[in-house]
Amino acid sequence: GLGPAGSLWNSSAKVAGLMSGGRARGVFFRPDGHVFGPFFDPQRPFSAISTVRRLNAYTDDLELDSEAFLSVFGAASSPEEGPAPGFYHFSGSPADTFGEDVERMHLDPLQEFLKLDPSRSSINLWVGQAGVVTPCHYDGYHNMYVQLAGRKRFVMYPPSAWKALHTYPFLHPSFGQCQANLTSPPAPSSWVSYVTKLAFGGALL
Repeated sequence: GLGPAGSLWNSSAKVAGLMSGGRARGVFFRPDGHVFGPFFDPQRPFSAISTVRRLNAYTDDLELDSEAFLSVFGAASSPEEGPAPGFYHFSGSPADTFGEDVERMHLDPLQEFLKLDPSRSSINLWVGQAGVVTPCHYDGYHNMYVQLAGRKRFVMYPPSAWKALHTYPFLHPSFGQCQANLTSPPAPSSWVSYVTKLAFGGALL
C-alpha cells in the first residue's frame, strides 16, 4: 500500500523538513494568474522565429528554501504569501531535491511500478497551490499519478480529439501543448472529455 510514503509526503511541512538545509530548485512562479502555460522551451528550433512568442509570463527557475517552501505551499497559504505575491507550483525529482537516499528510503511503495524497466522510469513530485492549473497537454510516455495529499482534478481527451485540441508541433517551443483554449471560452460540448478527481491514496493510470 501507499501508507508509508503517504504518511511522509502528505503535508508541505513534512516535505519541507526533508530539505535538510537544501533548496527546491525549478519552482514555477506567476505573479498575474493561476494558469501555467502553455509551457515554453526556448531550446526548441522554432523559438528563433520572430513570430513565435511566449503566450503568458511565468518564471520556472525560482529557488525556495524550506521556510519559503512552507510559506508558499503550507495548508494555510494564499497567493499573497511567499517571497512575492502570486501563484507557485513545484515539479521535480525527489532525488534531485531531497537526495537519492530520501527517495530510496521513502518511496519504496512505488518501486513495484518501476522495476520492470527502471532505466526508463522516473519519479516526479508535483506540489501546487490551490487553484493552480496546468493547461491541456500530452506526454510522450506512460504516466501513473498517485495523490499523496489534497485533491487534483484531471480532464482527459481521447486520441480522436487531437485535431480539435490542435497541439503545437515537435519543433515548437510549446511542443505537446494544446493551442485550443479550454478555459475561456469553455470547451465545445461536442468534444468528448473524461473527468476524474483524485484524493489521498488515489491513483490514475
